[in-house]
Amino acid sequence: MASTLGTVAAGIAIIIFGYLIGFRKMLFLIIGYSESNFYGNKDKYAKRVGLFVVAFGSLIITMPFSVMVFGDIATEVYKYLVITMVIILVVVSNYWRFRY
Repeated sequence: MASTLGTVAAGIAIIIFGYLIGFRKMLFLIIGYSESNFYGNKDKYAKRVGLFVVAFGSLIITMPFSVMVFGDIATEVYKYLVITMVIILVVVSNYWRFRY
């Protein structure tokens, strides 16, 4: 029960960070972001990263409940989903560096 509450709390915190990045345009929350050498559209970048972080937080929140319903197979599915989402997030976050 405590781990479920901890996972839900972590998911909510991640969603809040995604909201701050995507809708409040607080780009300094993104690791590696530097306004001095960013050449892309900041609004599009903030929305893409923020939306992805919110989706990641939602995935984290639903994980303990799906494990309770589906059992250990859900853990394996979530493991690969999280790995895939982290790789995509790294690519999306660093896409502006590869464009120029």
